[in-house]
Formats: sequence, structure tokens, C-alpha cells
Amino acid sequence: MIIVSLFLLFSRAHEKMLHMLKPDNHIEQTSSLDTPVRSLALLCRTYAITWESAVVILLAVLTLFSRLFNLDARVMSHDESLHVYYSWLLSSGKGFVHNPMMHGPFLFASTALMDFLFGASDFTSRLVPVILGTLIAVLMPRLLKPWLGQTGALVTSALLLISHVSVNSFY
Repeated sequence: MIIVSLFLLFSRAHEKMLHMLKPDNHIEQTSSLDTPVRSLALLCRTYAITWESAVVILLAVLTLFSRLFNLDARVMSHDESLHVYYSWLLSSGKGFVHNPMMHGPFLFASTALMDFLFGASDFTSRLVPVILGTLIAVLMPRLLKPWLGQTGALVTSALLLISHVSVNSFY
């Protein structure tokens, strides 16, 4: 459901961007009071499901399934085990000190949050890379759609779905 919502919001933002690039369009000035009303109007709007959006939703579901399937049975790499260990220390209240030899603190903090919310396990420790990898495989081609075209964006998403590098390395 989150992926569908992100897709619909991104599609609307893409339409707005193309509309703003028209030379005869003037920038509309709104006050901050108009924003909540416009946001509610977007939520109440009826969206038509086109064949393209249906394919993107299907690719998103398949991508998420391929990343989640048998996730806890895979062997952790050394780098990944360090992230999981220090995230577990953070989630269990033992603290965290960032070391520049490892990646930035976002992965540690988000993995610690998953461990705190759902319990520490191999599966929950890998949920953040799974979610981000799924978003990359689905949304990046959508962002590049003006240059790739409709077919190119769909083919790119499909190739990222079946890529062994993105499934095995980035989940």
C-alpha cells in the first residue's frame, strides 16, 4: 500500500513538473493555509489505474517479494554483520559511536529502529535495505522516465527486479 501511495504521489508530482515546464504557465502563489486543503483534496481524488500503473504496481510487488523471500536464511557478509551488531547494541540501549571506517549513521539508526520495533533477528535487521532496494528498483526508473521513456522505465524496473546483484547484495 505504501508503494502504491508513493507511486501515485510521484505520478502527480511528475505531471505538475511537466505542467510547470510549459512556457506559458505562471507560477501560482498560494498561502500556507491552502496546503492542508489541497493535500486532503489529493487524498479524496479518484485515480485511474492505467496499464502502465498496473505494471508498475505488479513490478513493485514482485520486487518486494523477491527481496523478502528466504531473507533470514541467507548468509551475512562481514560488512553486514558489523552493521547488524552495532545496530543491535544501539537498539538494546548500549549506545552507538560512529566510526568513519563504516557507513553513515542512517543505516545503524534505522536498523536499530527495526530491531526495537520488531525484535532483533536476521530478517528484521535486513528490512531497511530491503525497503530501500525495492524503492530504488521501482522509483528510480520512474524518476528517469522523461529520459528513458515509458517503455524504458518499465524495462529498467524489470531488469532491476531480476538482477542478481540487487537481489543478493542490496536485497
